[in-house]
Parts: sequence; structure tokens; C-alpha cells
Amino acid sequence: MNAIAALGDAKPKSPKLAYKLGRIVKFARDEAGTLADAQTKLLELHGTPVDGMPGQFEIPAENRAAFNAGWKDLLSTEIEWWGDPIDVGTVDGDLALSVADYAALGWLFTDSDGKPGGGKSESQRERTGGEQ
Repeated sequence: MNAIAALGDAKPKSPKLAYKLGRIVKFARDEAGTLADAQTKLLELHGTPVDGMPGQFEIPAENRAAFNAGWKDLLSTEIEWWGDPIDVGTVDGDLALSVADYAALGWLFTDSDGKPGGGKSESQRERTGGEQ
């Protein structure tokens, strides 16, 4: 979620890009909340509340396999993101994202040829000392 938070902190000059990023960040935050709710239900199903620690659960040994299977199944759920990938060339200089953020958000960006992953443009690599 750190890379999504970086998108939320971005202040692009383009109103269209600001709108698109805002929609993506809102969607991601909503999905994270939905995942947290589902995780809590899974914990309630297989665990026991820890006394004096609201929201904390202990998973008894006899329930761990079922909990792990449920967690794996939950994490394998695919979601469809709103919007089309963003051509990284159109945001050159407009987003102050780290190399790690671009790597984590590779699914969101394409390069100028439409290839997924986007990466960093040539001028962005020059500004960051050639890091990819």
C-alpha cells in the first residue's frame, strides 16, 4: 500500500491524470478495507480473541491449516482495477515516485510502446542516476 499512498500524495499538473490517480487510490483503499474485513471474518471463524487486546486473535494449532487455506484462498481472489494503464511517458516529471514505487505499480504503467510495466522514462533515469 505504500506505493498507492505515494500515488495519493502525488500532485500531478494534469487534471486528467489527477482524476485518474484519485480514482485508482480510492479504489485501492476501498479494496484494502474490504480485504481487512474479510481477514477479520476469517480470524473470527478460526481463532479465539486475545483477552485485553481488541481485534487480536490467536489461531489454535488445530485450526491453523484451515485458517492458512482460507487465507491463501482469500489472497488468490482476483480483482479488476478501474481504468486503463497509464503511459509512463505522459507523466514524465509530473509524478515524484521512487524506483520502488514504479516497480510496485508496474501493473499500472505501460511504456510508450504499450508494453506493461512502464518502468522509468529516459529523463527519469537521468534524474535518478540511471536507476531503472
